Amino acid sequence: MCHGGIGNNNYNLIPIAGEATIYKKVADYNNSVNLIPHAGEPKIYGRIARSEMYGMFSDAGLLGFCNSSGTLPDNAKYKYSLSCYQNGTCKYYDLYESQTGLQALIYALLNKLYKNPIIFRTFCASFLSLVLTSWFVWLCGYFGFLTSLWIMLGILSFRGLMLFGDNIAHVLGASYLIMIALFWAYKKKVKNVGTVTFFVLLLKLLLNGPEYLFSAFLLPFLPLVFYSVLYKMTSQRIKKDALLITGGIVLACLVALLILMIQISIARSLPEAIHHSINRVMARTYFATPSSSFATKDVLKNISLWQLLHLYLCFPCINIGWFQVSFKMIILFFFTTSILTFYIYRCNQQRILLALLVTTWASILCPLSWILIAKGHSAVHTYIDQFIWHMPFTLLGMALTIVTLHAYFKKWWPE
Repeated sequence: MCHGGIGNNNYNLIPIAGEATIYKKVADYNNSVNLIPHAGEPKIYGRIARSEMYGMFSDAGLLGFCNSSGTLPDNAKYKYSLSCYQNGTCKYYDLYESQTGLQALIYALLNKLYKNPIIFRTFCASFLSLVLTSWFVWLCGYFGFLTSLWIMLGILSFRGLMLFGDNIAHVLGASYLIMIALFWAYKKKVKNVGTVTFFVLLLKLLLNGPEYLFSAFLLPFLPLVFYSVLYKMTSQRIKKDALLITGGIVLACLVALLILMIQISIARSLPEAIHHSINRVMARTYFATPSSSFATKDVLKNISLWQLLHLYLCFPCINIGWFQVSFKMIILFFFTTSILTFYIYRCNQQRILLALLVTTWASILCPLSWILIAKGHSAVHTYIDQFIWHMPFTLLGMALTIVTLHAYFKKWWPE
């Protein structure tokens, strides 16, 4: 069970290799809450500092970390790289070879306009706001303005969105755009959804790299699930669209991988590019490599999938003052709501309720795929990967809850 609840931050421990732990307790991440929003950002500031000294295309434009000498510990990278960016110096540079350099190029150009981190945060927060506003407009078309407004207000209670909304490394808008663009594509009856999938997924891969990649692969299928239920699509149409989406995913991955390998080949060599690409896939899943950290090797060997999932279920989804609700409780709440949703559907036969219900529970595969398949990453980076529940299960769950309440209290809640 998860120890703790509303007003209590004492959570369970998950032992690994005796005394070692992934996290001493889930509550520990509250102690480093000021660092969580900056997760992944040192490699951005390091890149911009490098660009200022040697040009935007130095080191093949790859992201990286500034170091005083040798390698800094993780907890010191953010402050040091930010300091290097502010001072315009970067003597030692460690390449981050898992991501293409489009981010670096955009930020380097923004830095020419205004040399202050606020411009990068404004860019990311604005991008996310535009993407979610687009989803709000889509929701309004099916559920009305008032219901859609309550959905968006409910989503704002989720801690992860508040913490990571302006993170300059994760660029969350690029991830959500994959699903929302496909929702609009189906609404506008775009024939080749594979093309849309290719462009939005490629943009995500260029902007935030492999973060939550397995979840991203599933995102474009959610609109297909929604509209196949809503419009009773034929099995032939579903298979065709599924193949088009799959083709778009594969092609986007190949293009992004090609760009990355070219960059690594320029900075190092082609054999190293191939070796690194294989290495990173193995390290992020179940196969520790010689270069994997001790923490990665430790968790892959000693923690079970159930322990890992249990840990993620215990993290807080809502944490407003004394009011704290874990992801486990949120999931149970959504399940209870779903029973009411199905009951209302059986009474009035509104297929949009059924479509939203099925899509919501299909979306839980997105966070589960990353937590369980990318074990080498999720078991180590628990403080940032907990956001995966919002990709996009909790968002759709909130939509399902508000729409169901509106349907139940329709007499007293007119649009």
